[in-house]
Amino acid sequence: MATTTQPPATTKTPSQAANAPKPSAAPEPQRRESWAKRNRRQNLELIRHLPLPAPEKKLLEYRWLDEVDWTEREATRSLRFHHLLRVIAIVGGVAVSGLVGAGVVLQPSTNAVSLAAFVVSLIVTGSIALDEYFRFGEKHRHLRLVTELLRSEGALFFALTGPYAKSTAHAAAFPVFVERVERIARKDVQDWVTDVIGTGAPPPMDRAKGQPSSPAPKR
Repeated sequence: MATTTQPPATTKTPSQAANAPKPSAAPEPQRRESWAKRNRRQNLELIRHLPLPAPEKKLLEYRWLDEVDWTEREATRSLRFHHLLRVIAIVGGVAVSGLVGAGVVLQPSTNAVSLAAFVVSLIVTGSIALDEYFRFGEKHRHLRLVTELLRSEGALFFALTGPYAKSTAHAAAFPVFVERVERIARKDVQDWVTDVIGTGAPPPMDRAKGQPSSPAPKR
């Protein structure tokens, strides 16, 4: 009867065991990039590929892109506070109505229910007062408008269209772009003081003529 012989087991030396390929670890799940970070990264790539000198690229990044990011971030923050305070006021108003009705039905616990209704009504009043004082809704609308104006201006400049259609290169259109961005920034400050803050301040006086200066030209 034929017998089969097995090959002798090979033993690895310590050096071979150290150099042996290790099993690959499972790849770590990538964190999802936020929309704001992705938008900034894409804009930075566009700026770096523009045929512009380095100082003008830095100015484009610091003056235009940073302003877009700041107004976008503050607009989102104001909207969150506005919604939070409004939701507290709405839910609290409904709770006050329910507590008052419960106080009428549950006569033995009238004092406790009345106290709870009083506390909730204070929270509702405070939420409405804070939202009105800080003007989170007005801030959100104003900052969102400025963000979209700046973003649209940048898109027109990158594509050399609209007011930049007559320019044959980005270097020739850059001074016009800077002027239009600064015009938006000046209009932003004026509207913030007169409308958002609500001071009702008139436009600055023209010292030479002693009359209100003319408003910024429309875009």
